[in-house]
Amino acid sequence: MFSKAKIKRFNEEVGCAPPPTAYNPKDKDSARIAVTLEKSERWKNVQQPPKARALTRSQSSRGVRGSTTGEQQTHREAGELRDRIQELTVERDHMKTLISQLEAHEQLDRVFTSPGRDNKKQSTPCTSPSQQGGELEVTILQEQLDSTMKELTHAQQTISTLTDERSGLQLQLKQLEESGESSSLSEEAVVSLKEELSHLTQLRDNLEASLYSKEDLIAELQLQLDEVVAEATSAYFKAQQEESRLHSLQQKLQESLRERNEAEGRVRSLVVRYEGMMKEQEQQKCQYNEVIAKKDIEIKLLNASLGNLNSRIMEYETTLSSLEDEVGRVPVLEATVSELSLAAKERELTDTIHQEELNSRYHEVSHLEEMIRELETNLAAAKAEKADLTTKLQTAVAEKTTVTTKLEEATTERQQLADTLDHERKRMKGLETEVKEKEVVQQFLEKEMCAREAELGESSRKLREVESQLETTRGVALDLQQEAEAQLNQVLTLKATLSAKEYEIDAKSELISTLQEEMNYKHNETTVLQEKYENQMSTTEQVEEMLTCKEEQMLSLLDELENIRGKLRNREDHLCNLQERVTDLETTNRQLEEKIVELMAEISDREAQHISRTSCLESEVEELGVKYSEALLDQEATRRVLDHTTQQLEQERLVKDGTEEELQTIKQQHQALETNMRDLVQKYTSLEDALACEEAENRDLEERLEREVSGAKEEAATAQREVDAITTTNNGFSTQITQLKIDMRKKCDAVEEMQQCIESLREERQHLTNLRDNLEVTVEARDDTIAQMQLGSANTQREAEEERVVLRSRLSDLDNHLKETQQQVDAKTTKIRELEDKVASLEEENLKQSKCYEQQLEEKTEMTTQLTTQLEDFTRQYDGYKDQLKNLETSLVDKTTEFDTHKIEMAASLETTSTKLKQEVEDVKKSRDLLNDTLTNTQHQLTTLQQELEEKNTTLKKQQKQVDELHRRGKDLTKGKDLANKTITQLQENLNTTRAKLTRLEECMSEEVSAEVCQLTQEWNQEQQQLITNNTQLKEELNSWKSKFLHLEKIIEPFREQLDAYEVEKTSLMERSSAAKHEVDKLSQQYAQLLGHQNHKQKIHHVLKLKKENGQLKEEVYKLRQEGEKQRKTVRRLEDKMRLCGSTAKLHNTTLTTTTTPHSLGDKENSSTSFLSASSLSLPPPPLPHSPVMTSSTPLRTSNKPHRL
Repeated sequence: MFSKAKIKRFNEEVGCAPPPTAYNPKDKDSARIAVTLEKSERWKNVQQPPKARALTRSQSSRGVRGSTTGEQQTHREAGELRDRIQELTVERDHMKTLISQLEAHEQLDRVFTSPGRDNKKQSTPCTSPSQQGGELEVTILQEQLDSTMKELTHAQQTISTLTDERSGLQLQLKQLEESGESSSLSEEAVVSLKEELSHLTQLRDNLEASLYSKEDLIAELQLQLDEVVAEATSAYFKAQQEESRLHSLQQKLQESLRERNEAEGRVRSLVVRYEGMMKEQEQQKCQYNEVIAKKDIEIKLLNASLGNLNSRIMEYETTLSSLEDEVGRVPVLEATVSELSLAAKERELTDTIHQEELNSRYHEVSHLEEMIRELETNLAAAKAEKADLTTKLQTAVAEKTTVTTKLEEATTERQQLADTLDHERKRMKGLETEVKEKEVVQQFLEKEMCAREAELGESSRKLREVESQLETTRGVALDLQQEAEAQLNQVLTLKATLSAKEYEIDAKSELISTLQEEMNYKHNETTVLQEKYENQMSTTEQVEEMLTCKEEQMLSLLDELENIRGKLRNREDHLCNLQERVTDLETTNRQLEEKIVELMAEISDREAQHISRTSCLESEVEELGVKYSEALLDQEATRRVLDHTTQQLEQERLVKDGTEEELQTIKQQHQALETNMRDLVQKYTSLEDALACEEAENRDLEERLEREVSGAKEEAATAQREVDAITTTNNGFSTQITQLKIDMRKKCDAVEEMQQCIESLREERQHLTNLRDNLEVTVEARDDTIAQMQLGSANTQREAEEERVVLRSRLSDLDNHLKETQQQVDAKTTKIRELEDKVASLEEENLKQSKCYEQQLEEKTEMTTQLTTQLEDFTRQYDGYKDQLKNLETSLVDKTTEFDTHKIEMAASLETTSTKLKQEVEDVKKSRDLLNDTLTNTQHQLTTLQQELEEKNTTLKKQQKQVDELHRRGKDLTKGKDLANKTITQLQENLNTTRAKLTRLEECMSEEVSAEVCQLTQEWNQEQQQLITNNTQLKEELNSWKSKFLHLEKIIEPFREQLDAYEVEKTSLMERSSAAKHEVDKLSQQYAQLLGHQNHKQKIHHVLKLKKENGQLKEEVYKLRQEGEKQRKTVRRLEDKMRLCGSTAKLHNTTLTTTTTPHSLGDKENSSTSFLSASSLSLPPPPLPHSPVMTSSTPLRTSNKPHRL
């Protein structure tokens, strides 16, 4: 229990050693305050034996009574007593100053502690494990301050008792002086006074030493309080920041919920609008179909009119034959020329008839002008209708853009609400759906190719029919012109027979009027054809725009594919890093297992050594008691260090558990948001079938991410298990320390190794936190990429919707020839939808049955093979359509050859124009501008024709004047003949001019039509080539995606086996660790049984209580030595403060005087023990309850050396 030297001193001073149960140690809550001893209830009422000094005093007094003393000695002793009393008064003043300083320090401590308490009160609602640790430290420091304050009050009480004793001594001195004057003092009184003075000096020295040590403690505690307050304030600010973040997150969640509700309302309104738009589009389709039917009827009417024209031409041929017969009668008419004089009267009658006919023709011309005006008004109305249609289209486009913007807003809101895991889950599924959509788009493009090729054939046929009709009309016009020329020649020959020729001229004029009407009718037909041509040009422009949009889509898809490839590479790198980390953790686990095995072997060996040594060490129990107590102290110090480390680890574990709980709450919130998003997705599926596929792919991604998260959790669980294993090893080390008594140095080395292991674990934990942060950063980056992908998908969906609208409008415009192809397309689309429904059902089963994932993959591969077969079927059908097109082209070539045989010159001109147009393919826009210019030219030509008609009216008026002149000159036949010849020549000139104009117009129209036909054919050929190239590219992409899919499956399979093996290894390690724990528990129980006799247990319990606080103080000394540099600065600051107070010099002098005295008084043992206690412990041991001494190495003798830093 106690050392022999201490027991000897106690016996010498007290007279006998105290019993083992004389004192009860007080267990206080504060861990850093020295233990105080009080008497137990058993020994409170027992009277103490007389002290050695009391006995010596009585004996000395008895011995001195017999001796005689002189008055001189008494006077000297009285002077010495006065000097001592003055010194005591000075010391009292000094103690008062110290007490005032301590009170000032107390006020400062209260000032410092008050904000810490306020911070505690404020930080109570949001406490974390780190804050709890800080609060524990603050409470410990406050308890230490309270204990120091109590000790200070006790010191003040002792000082007050000393002052009372000093006043009593002063009174005694006065009495003695008064009595000394009367009678001399005895030697016994002088000796007692000297002993009391020495005792008082010792008490004063002890009190000063205790005051200095407590001042140092107060300074250290203030520094620790400052640090703790700073840490508490930082933790409080962090807690406030976390609270603000939580409030902001809650507000964001509320805003997101509101936005989600608003988005749902918007989506519903958009759905209603979309349905209204679809209904309007269907109505417009019906209207367009009606317009097409009307146009078909008009075309039929035009064909009927052409038949009528052909019949009229036949009639004209019959009239020409009759005219030829009449030409054969010309000689007969020449004979009748002599009879013209007789027919003058008849001519006058004919003149009047001519005037009436001219009036009738004038009325007809006015009627024609009115018809032209009506046509112009109809044209204006048609243009207005066209403008209305364009405005409607623009409004529809604007509404569509608004709908798309709203959809974008809804998608962005959904993206904001969707969590990182949801986005990454949907990504891979989106890729698969994109592949499927590409396949569907490819099929749809093939169908469009077929439809467009059919449209090209039909448009080429219609153009050829129009050309043939124009050629027939041109031939008819030429024939009519030739007939008119022949008739005019006949009129020249028949000048003599004016009366008969005038009748013929009337007939011919009627024919000319009918021909002019027919020409006007054909001109109207040409205008209608021009309008149709303009419509076709607009359709071609729309097709070009569609092609450009599709090219942009292909480019965007290629960019997305590149991004996806990069991301797949990044994921492969991440998987490699995770594998490396797994290998590192496995190596660390193996090392720890090897260490555990070694330690167990050491335990077994040392147990055998202990059993062997217990038999031979029974004789040396007394010597080993001291070593045993010291070993226990060292053991307790190490155990406390380990407990401190375990508490830190537990705090970190609590922090980790809190973060995991927060993650679980966030996951629950995400799950709630996922349910809401699934509802929204179900609403979107009615609008867009592609989103279902994307969700299926995203679910696969979610599963993968969950696997990654589970892997990370397993890593964290392994780390926690390693920490638990380390804690168990720590407990094992503590049991080893209790078992091993002599080999403490080796155990200290083991503790240092464990500290290094703990530091390595902390580093690994920091590494894991860094990994978690990196994972969060990668998740955020993936969220951004997914948002970009969703924006791209939204753009593709918009474009797809635009394409659908355009294609539906195009399908409504198709003729009856495409009905069979449309039925095939509908059947194939239904098949595709059925396949998509099957795929969706399979994906749902995939979520429900994760174990059957490989079987479903095989089914998907079978579906892909079926789709490839269907694609091959579509390609075959496409080849069949190509063959049909080739056959049509051959038939067209045959027809063109026949047409070229009839008109070689037109073929040559077309070839030249085709070569020019091949060179000018790049300048298509310029050609369109030229077409617009030609249209303006035609309008100008129409205006010129109107001007010519006005000129003809003027000529007719002139002719009327000439007829008036003929009436005047009717008497003179010669003059009349000349005038008739002049009029005939003028009419011939007019006819020639009109014929030239007609020829010019026909040439212009033929050139324009041929150029337009060549342009259309070239554009359709280019579109065909582009579509073929697009089909080839899509097929290549499909093959690449298939290969990538197979490659990914091959990559995933080996990792599954590794994960299974890792689980098996984990279970085996857990079993081993549990077995090791059981073995350690058994060993600890056995060792406790070996140590467990009852009398020794009481002694151990008593010593442990006495030595707990000493071990803690040793730990503090170790820490304070490490923090010496910091505390030096604080000591300097305190010295500056003391200098300001002006009392540092006196304190320094007193400390110097007090430090020199005790070494001379104490013996060697006291000096050595006091030095060891001062070096090992930075604080003095606690005083006994009934002794006046405050700090000493023994119960009575003191070591007054001050413990300053």
